[in-house]
Amino acid sequence: MPTKTLTPFTLALLPLLWAAPAPAEPGQNIQIPINIAVPNPCVPEFVVLTGDLHILLHINANEGGGSNFVFHSNYQGIEGVGLTTGSQYRGVNTQTLKVELGSGGLPSVFTNVVDIRLIGQGQTENFVVHLTQHITVNENGEITAIVDNATTECRG
Repeated sequence: MPTKTLTPFTLALLPLLWAAPAPAEPGQNIQIPINIAVPNPCVPEFVVLTGDLHILLHINANEGGGSNFVFHSNYQGIEGVGLTTGSQYRGVNTQTLKVELGSGGLPSVFTNVVDIRLIGQGQTENFVVHLTQHITVNENGEITAIVDNATTECRG
């Protein structure tokens, strides 16, 4: 059953989209601590995930006077512990999101899809957390819609 959540990635992403275009740089590194509980579809329990979300951000002005944003992210040192069973998990993920804004920058819409594989240690079954994030911003820079859906799937 899908659950709605505002993910740390979305929270980190929003303020950066309205920053003034910067000249090409090697990139900005952003670290965001993660501490979230997700439902385990293989066993009726929640798994608490901790670690860091690492984002490498590149911002470049484009020829049309707008901005191009490239976000490369990975979850570093993500570990999970089942609240009932004490089962241990290791999280694995990388992703790249590209956003292009015109010279006015707004309105803007973007969608981001993330899969975090949680690898069970020993005989513990693996599962995946699937996040779909859709954000709409109007011409005044106001967020008019945020749709974050998280689902989990047992992968045996």
